[in-house]
Amino acid sequence: MQTLLDKPLVHLSGGDTYRFLRGLHSRNQQQKLKSYAASGHLLVGVSAGAMLLTANIETAVLCGDSNTVGLENLKALGLADLLFVPHVVNSQSRDQSHGLSQKQRAKQLAKRHGLPVYLCSDEDALAIIDGYLHCFGAPEIILPEAIA
Repeated sequence: MQTLLDKPLVHLSGGDTYRFLRGLHSRNQQQKLKSYAASGHLLVGVSAGAMLLTANIETAVLCGDSNTVGLENLKALGLADLLFVPHVVNSQSRDQSHGLSQKQRAKQLAKRHGLPVYLCSDEDALAIIDGYLHCFGAPEIILPEAIA
């Protein structure tokens, strides 16, 4: 891990969000990555990797991930005060198993956690630069009811 942290940029790839977070937890790597970012280095996350930069990965179910590893602690790195959903095609389409759309489920999570949820297509991106959030493309932003 130290060799990786000696580089100016670390890329957190996509994949199974729950397995990825379990790996960080089991290897006690969260604090190292937080310190890396705090020291001015760049952390780039794509898909699951992007969700790991947020407060928690509870939104992973909204992009099709299943918690097949039985992860109980869904707390992520907390480097961004938001929740993130990648690969959104149509936030209004309903999930047959829940009967709710991604947007409706995102509203529930925004309210539960008091954080905005960013629904991003594969054409959208978020970047936090010097403490400011920049949106690229047209992500759909769901605000918690207390803020809306």
